[in-house]
Amino acid sequence: MGIYRGFSFKSVLKMIGGGMGKVIIILRIFILIGMITAVWRACGTIPFFVYYGLSLVDPRYFVLFAFIMSCFMSLLIGSSLGTAGTIGIVLMIIARSGGVDVNVTAGAIIAGIYFGDRAAPTSTSANLIAVLTSTDVLDNIKNMLRSAFVPLLISLAIYFVLSIYNGMDKADDFFLSEISANFNLGVITAIPALVIIILSVLRYKVFVSMSVSVLSGIAIAMFVQGTSFYELLNYMLTGYKLESGGEFIKIFSGGGIVSLLSTMGIILISSGYSGIFEGTGVLKDVIKFLESLCRRIKIYPVTLITAIFTAAFGCTQTLSIILTNHLMRGIYSENGLSNTALAIDIEDSSIVVAALIPWNIAVAVPMIMLSVGVSCIPYAVFLYILPLYRIFYDFPAQRRLQNMPNE
Repeated sequence: MGIYRGFSFKSVLKMIGGGMGKVIIILRIFILIGMITAVWRACGTIPFFVYYGLSLVDPRYFVLFAFIMSCFMSLLIGSSLGTAGTIGIVLMIIARSGGVDVNVTAGAIIAGIYFGDRAAPTSTSANLIAVLTSTDVLDNIKNMLRSAFVPLLISLAIYFVLSIYNGMDKADDFFLSEISANFNLGVITAIPALVIIILSVLRYKVFVSMSVSVLSGIAIAMFVQGTSFYELLNYMLTGYKLESGGEFIKIFSGGGIVSLLSTMGIILISSGYSGIFEGTGVLKDVIKFLESLCRRIKIYPVTLITAIFTAAFGCTQTLSIILTNHLMRGIYSENGLSNTALAIDIEDSSIVVAALIPWNIAVAVPMIMLSVGVSCIPYAVFLYILPLYRIFYDFPAQRRLQNMPNE
C-alpha cells in the first residue's frame, strides 16, 4: 500500500523500523517479566499466595472471592493469562464441584484478571502504554487505581449480590493438600513479591525492582525449594516445569522468556504497522474525523470508541493499544492534554474493552482456559462499569499539560 501511494520500498522499511524503534526498549522489561513468571513459580511465590488465598475462601461468597482473588493475583504477577491459567482454573474446578454457576464465576475471574493486568508494575500492557506515551509506569498505576476505585466498589457490590444467589455449602480442600505436598510454603517464599511492592512504593524504576525480585527468587528457589541453578536457568528461558504431583498441580508450570516471544512479535509487528500508517499518512482522514468528533463530545468517549473499533479490528489488546495511541495522541496534544491523560484514557479503554469482544485474544484465550463460552462476558462487570463511569466522570486535575511548551 505504501509503495502504491508513491513511497519507495526502502522508505517503507524505514517507516517500519521507526515504528519498531519506539518500543524496542520495552523488550528488556518483557525479558524480565518472562524470568519472573518462571522464578516465582519455582521459588513458591505463586503457590504461596494461591494456597493462603484459597484458605481464606468463604463458600457462601464464592463469586465475590473469585473476583477478589483474581484481582489480587493479576495485580501481583501482572499477567491476565497467567492468572487465568493458575488460580482461574482452580476457582473454576471448585465452582463446578460446588454447583456454582460457571458463567458467573468465569465472568468474575475475567474481570479480576484485567483489573490487575492494567495496574501492575509487571504488566506487559502497562509498560507498553508507558513507553508509547512517554510516561512513568508508576505514575500511571497511581492514576489507574484512582480511576478504578468507584468502579471497583460497584463491582464488589454486584459480585456480593451474585454470591448470595450462587453460594456453595463447602469448598473442597483437596487443592490445598496438593499444593502443600509439592511446595515449601514458608513466609520467605513471599519475599520476591514483597520486593516488587516495596521498591515500587519507594519509587525505584520497574527494571530495578524486577531485577531484585528475580535475584531473590533465584536464591529462595535454590535454598528453600532445592532447585539447582542450572534448572533455574532453563526455567527462566523455557518455563517452569513441575514433574511431580497430579494433573492439577501441573497448572503451576509455565512462564519463561519463550512464553512471551509471541507477544514481543505482536508488539513489534503492530509497531511496524503504526510506523507505516504515520509515514504514509493513510489514516489522516480517520484522525480528522476523530478531531471533528472531539469538538462535539468529550475526548475520552472518542478514545473509547476508537479503542472498541481497533480492538474489534485488530483482535488483540496490543494492536488496539498501539493504534489507539497512534490515532489519538496528536488530538490530545492539540487540545493541551498531557501524555499522562492519554495514558490513563488508553488504560481505561483499550485494556478493558478488548476483553469484552468475543473474538479478541484478550478474552478468547481465557475463555478456553476456563472452559466457558461467551455467556460469561456479561458477568465481567468491572470491564464495562469502568468505561461507563469514565464517560460521566473525568479527572480534570490530570488532564492539562504539566510540561513546558517545548516538551
